[in-house]
Amino acid sequence: VDVGVDAELLGGKLTFTGDYYDKLTSGILYNITASSVLGMKPSEVNAGVVSNKGFDLGLQHRNTIGKFGYNVGGNFSYVKNKVVELANVDRDIANGFFIGESLQSIYGYEAIGLFVDQAEIDNHAKQFRTPKPGTIKFRDLSGPNGVPDGVVDADYDRKIIGNRFPKYSFGLNLGARYQGFDLSVLLQ
Repeated sequence: VDVGVDAELLGGKLTFTGDYYDKLTSGILYNITASSVLGMKPSEVNAGVVSNKGFDLGLQHRNTIGKFGYNVGGNFSYVKNKVVELANVDRDIANGFFIGESLQSIYGYEAIGLFVDQAEIDNHAKQFRTPKPGTIKFRDLSGPNGVPDGVVDADYDRKIIGNRFPKYSFGLNLGARYQGFDLSVLLQ
């Protein structure tokens, strides 16, 4: 689904565009992560379904006064994407794919500050590296029984901590023209 509106006002001096979209893409090609023990890399397969929902807005003003012309415009976009389906798995950590999460999600430990002294280290969950004062302190999220177990490890204490795609993007463009010379600036 894609619904859009384009409007031109004041004899073309002011233009507006707006789009809303809801797109479900299936058959996405990607390499499923496999063990390197076999010595082979799997080929790309149609293994994913991704949902993208969002909107784009743009507004621009153009004008000419004598030999001088100028334009000012801006745009704003919002997108929410999520992996809906993968090839017989719930997650592919190496590629950052997790069912129900954004593409290229970042999976890792939750940092909760820095260790101040040895007493704080002694009273905190055991970490995967031997900490010293000044090193990062990670949260003990869970254990084999579903509750924090006093040990921070890769099996139970990592979670989605972000993703590589911005939800919002925006920009501003400015331009000026005078007798064959022009200047344009794009900020985003």
